[in-house]
Amino acid sequence: MNSRVNETRFVVRTTLERRILAVVNGQLGQFAALNGLTDAAVHSWTYTLRQIENRCDLASVLSVLDEFATRAELKADESRDTFELTLRMPPAATDVLLDRLSVAANRTRAELGRLRST
Repeated sequence: MNSRVNETRFVVRTTLERRILAVVNGQLGQFAALNGLTDAAVHSWTYTLRQIENRCDLASVLSVLDEFATRAELKADESRDTFELTLRMPPAATDVLLDRLSVAANRTRAELGRLRST
């Protein structure tokens, strides 16, 4: 595989990951910032949010993050896997998932705010 293809795949993956992080952190970053989409980063973020408010339901956000990771192969925890991206999501599917993520993160933010005020 030539370096241009590897570079393009890296750019596509990085751009998608940044878009996802912007949605999550735009809604929930005030409580805890999500620093990446690896299993370890998502686990750490979930743990931090649970320390803030353990009654909050994170299932909908985690479900969309998992769907992104699976469909776009963002679960790579090794740098060599970064260059093996085969994006199986058309742009329209990406936008639909980003919208679902935004709605889920917004609901979670509202729930966290409500729970913390009680």
